Amino acid sequence: TLGDLGRAQARGGAPAEALVTLTDAWQRLQAIGAGSFVVETELRLAEAHLIAGQTDAGNAAVEAVVERVVANAGFPGSDAVVARLRCWAMRQRGLEAEALAQARLAVELAGRNDARFERAVALNEVAELARDEGIVAEARAELAVLGVVRLPALPVPL
Repeated sequence: TLGDLGRAQARGGAPAEALVTLTDAWQRLQAIGAGSFVVETELRLAEAHLIAGQTDAGNAAVEAVVERVVANAGFPGSDAVVARLRCWAMRQRGLEAEALAQARLAVELAGRNDARFERAVALNEVAELARDEGIVAEARAELAVLGVVRLPALPVPL
């Protein structure tokens, strides 16, 4: 799908192209009223902005979708994605303690929803921020089990 392509572009180092692709996907999904897919695409847009180093745009995109996520209009684990993206925005602003709190929240929320990939990505954030070798090992092991070979490079701090 266009949403998957856009996410792959963002995570593969082409966030500008991802923003174009994801905007197209969002418009098409919006037109057919595909609620949870619209939310998912909006979160992917926010992620692409953050990967591009566009902290304000990424944070604004996350906050614009929060109410629908809280109202369960998203997908299982979307609350964990919100927390992880808030973590990323805080990291880009150099707010490490606040970022760590959001990363830990993302791990907890992902665990509640059996969102294994999201939990592993958030756990990786905790590992980087806490600089705890035990958590680093746990994050690496979980990512390996899921077959994740590379995570997107987040420009931090800006």
